[in-house]
Amino acid sequence: ADAVRVARAFARYDQNRNGVLDPDEVETLITQQLGMELQEGDMTYVMNALDTNKDGKIEFNEFVQWFAGCPGNLCATDNNGMVEKSGI
Repeated sequence: ADAVRVARAFARYDQNRNGVLDPDEVETLITQQLGMELQEGDMTYVMNALDTNKDGKIEFNEFVQWFAGCPGNLCATDNNGMVEKSGI
């Protein structure tokens, strides 16, 4: 059930259906879904924290880590970008 919920949330905000969330889509998610107002520089912080491979987009596995309460670079990951049990 949680996996379906995560996939639906990702798909809902992947507005251009390219399989990743760009910064504008992440901003929409944060402001609309979470009801947060962002200040100048907030999106830079968010993208730096969530975009673990530094490609400028949030891929599904990065989104899953964030959704699971383990936001990107704030968690321990193995060489494949997967969260290690010790990082949870």
